[in-house]
Amino acid sequence: CAGTDNSYGETGPENPFLTFALVSAFCEQDIFFPFLKTCLKQSMADQVATVINRNVSENWTIHRVAGELYVSVSLLKKKLKEENTSYTRILLECRMKKASELIVMQEGAVKKVAYQCGYSSVPYFISQFRKYYGYTPSRCKPDGNLFYSFIAK
Repeated sequence: CAGTDNSYGETGPENPFLTFALVSAFCEQDIFFPFLKTCLKQSMADQVATVINRNVSENWTIHRVAGELYVSVSLLKKKLKEENTSYTRILLECRMKKASELIVMQEGAVKKVAYQCGYSSVPYFISQFRKYYGYTPSRCKPDGNLFYSFIAK
């Protein structure tokens, strides 16, 4: 290949030996191919959920999540729309999943669970939980009448 000299004294756009050595080193790592597959196939919705699930209690905004993913807010909205979902739906699903886990694991009062799931208002958390699951969080605790049917979900 014709090209300019690089710092290794090779001519051409790349040093083929160095490229091969780097690819070989990555391929020897057990996590490389699963990581590559995840990066290439993970939907935008899954990427958003991954960011939020790192710490559900954070005050996540679409602007902050877009920044974490290195995309603009408009591109994030467009990609999520193409996947027939939205940022608010993903945020709610992440929070409700975490809430159900905490409640089933008996990780404290509803107030504590609300704060751990990113809600600053306990009544709003309870209304969101009821809208999402069809019953209040207190009915899912071991002393509530829905506990065993709830953990079977």
